Amino acid sequence: MDPRTFDRPSATGVAPRLTGADRRHSILAMKPIFASSTFVLLASLVAGCGGGGDDTRTGAIDASFGSAGLSVAAAESIARGTTAWAVAGDAVGRVWATGTTSEPGNAIHARLRGDGLADGTFGTGGRLLDPASLSTNAGEAPSGRGVFPLADEGALFVSAQYRASCFSGPSCGIAGGFRTVTDAKVLRVDGAGRPVAAYGASGVATVPFEIFLDATSIAPGEVAVLGEVQRLAGQLPAPIVAARLDTVGRRNTAWEANASGAFDCPGFSPANRLFAKGAATLSGGLVVVQTFHTGVGSSRLCVSRLLPDGRPDPALANPRGTIIDETIAADGLLNLQAVFANADGTAEAVFGFVDNTASPPFSFAVVAFTREGRIDRARFGAGAFARERRPVALATAAFRQADGGYLIAGYPATAAGLASDRPAVARYRADGSLDESFGESGPGFTTLRFEGFAGRLVPAALAAAPRALLVAGAAEPDAPGSPPRFGVARFALP
Repeated sequence: MDPRTFDRPSATGVAPRLTGADRRHSILAMKPIFASSTFVLLASLVAGCGGGGDDTRTGAIDASFGSAGLSVAAAESIARGTTAWAVAGDAVGRVWATGTTSEPGNAIHARLRGDGLADGTFGTGGRLLDPASLSTNAGEAPSGRGVFPLADEGALFVSAQYRASCFSGPSCGIAGGFRTVTDAKVLRVDGAGRPVAAYGASGVATVPFEIFLDATSIAPGEVAVLGEVQRLAGQLPAPIVAARLDTVGRRNTAWEANASGAFDCPGFSPANRLFAKGAATLSGGLVVVQTFHTGVGSSRLCVSRLLPDGRPDPALANPRGTIIDETIAADGLLNLQAVFANADGTAEAVFGFVDNTASPPFSFAVVAFTREGRIDRARFGAGAFARERRPVALATAAFRQADGGYLIAGYPATAAGLASDRPAVARYRADGSLDESFGESGPGFTTLRFEGFAGRLVPAALAAAPRALLVAGAAEPDAPGSPPRFGVARFALP
């Protein structure tokens, strides 16, 4: 996350997704959304989870998890606001999550037991805390962004790490090129939460970036991280670069050299980039989708795909970044939530959606791409996923199941705008139609309200596996002034 643009975390500690500095003009159009401290924009990296309750209805809250389905155990003793930005499950049913505290704070890496209680055998009381930021700016607290459980019962945690850097001049003042940057930090821990000394430098591998954008598991124990490279003052913003870390934290320089320039997206300036996210292919390659905003009525996409050795895939219409130059929506801004790669080289991406020409302006979309990197307008039936507003109007997290169905979390809409007090999870079939057999709040959806907690879970990430769905984010009490909690809920799936 980049401290230079989007609004800083609110007093409640719920930080919106942050990207590059020079995208500020694009984001200002989305101000009505950020007016609510409950709104969360995140792209999340997701993985499978074990477990699941005995509920017979698909989409029912698993009351055996945490307190009536919601766990805030990972941050019970932290007074500041907290948010879980990524979640995953492992083969034995434990839940891994990572996120951040606020004002300022730490990155939180946590593990829960299958019943939702903090796993006391991990770290200190079930969690690890990165060192607090030296900055007094709440937006510069370290932020957990991804977690990938490993077969040895440990895990890889990826976080954005803020630091000051001096690019030029005799001092680190503004005139000397002072800049705050976000590096990618990858921490490998064993089953007890101890750093694995053989990984990187005493358990930590760091990739220096100007802006850290995303991370994904590209092979067992290997992580690919995306970011903007550091450049001299006056040369920013910069194109995206990718780094690949092997199972012991070493950078794969040959892969990185092959991938150099693969995400430049000819014809579009990095200054207009809004979001970028990647997904591993089954062969060990990587698909990356970027969104650009170049003016009113001009939201664009760029698709890149790498072969397992990092070379751009020649099957794309333009291997060095295929530009999707159709207007996605009139006066629309695309908030990229997730990318999913298919075995045949096609891909799909889920977007939150703001169109100021529509009423209400909020919706979400799933966009399919052909193997050549073009939009596949035949992938979904007419109207499917097109400006869908029931029962989720604006997506903040997404997961695709093995059968091609989508679990979408976010907010419904009312005539007055988003119903931020009633976030929900809905399920859509592979053809884009609402699965009305899912959910306990209504046909197709379950509202993320928890009476025992007297509040709601603002969704930031989803993870799914047979018979279980994990939803992570910020658990916000209804009581005015109460800080949000690091929250994870579990739902029943077939």
